[in-house]
Amino acid sequence: MAKGRKKTQSPRETRPRHPGLRSRTAAPRPKQKEPRRQDCPDRDCPDGPAPCLPPSTRQRLLEAAGHVFADCGLKDATVRDICTRADANIAAINYHFKGKESLYLHVVDYAHEQMSHGKPMVLDADAPAIQRLQQFIQAFIARVLDPNSPSWHARLMLREMVEPSAALDRLIENTIRPTFGILRGILLELNPDLDADGLRLCTISIIGQCLMHRHCEPVLARLFPCCERTPEELTRIAAHVYCFSTGGLAAIQECRAGAATSPSRRKGKGGRTR
Repeated sequence: MAKGRKKTQSPRETRPRHPGLRSRTAAPRPKQKEPRRQDCPDRDCPDGPAPCLPPSTRQRLLEAAGHVFADCGLKDATVRDICTRADANIAAINYHFKGKESLYLHVVDYAHEQMSHGKPMVLDADAPAIQRLQQFIQAFIARVLDPNSPSWHARLMLREMVEPSAALDRLIENTIRPTFGILRGILLELNPDLDADGLRLCTISIIGQCLMHRHCEPVLARLFPCCERTPEELTRIAAHVYCFSTGGLAAIQECRAGAATSPSRRKGKGGRTR
């Protein structure tokens, strides 16, 4: 091409565009639409259900695995069943959790996080010990008997007690031991003369009264079909456990006081008591 000669446009470049076609220099494409929002129940929200995004694959796997583990246990649960229930790819468990055993640990932690978040153990630190005992029993009953809690939470915990795995040690250290520690501190403040065995037995007795209504629910429902799990019933259960426990603690104090003031039994020959 000779110097100074202007380049002419080819017929193709000068061809007018169809009005329906978009030029490359047109406005940028609009952003992709956000996933369709749906309502999910939020018990902590005073305004009722709040909009939220659909659950992620990881969330669906946790929920689905909770049901499968609760029904089948860690040993008999299969990756395929979990992924089918979660509507996820068969490789999703390895991608998100590195395997079935690790997924099980996460599910146990997830279940207790949900229970603790829904019904936190809140006590008035400035209240007398006897009042804090009442608050503890009310909070514990509300947590273990929460009617809004998914049924697989309790079934999974019960199966873990019957068929313990590595998750039980984490469960004890993260949840059970701290809960027992709170109650032990209250009981020791109420009765400083309790020895280690007495403190242990009193703590187990109070916790056991509460858990009886959770773990034996199918039996109790058949024995007492007229008793429904209503808020009023939970209040009655908590009040009964409190009265029964305080009465037992008072009786223990009376027994110990009577034993301390009673005359020692006479000893016969050879140091034997008569």
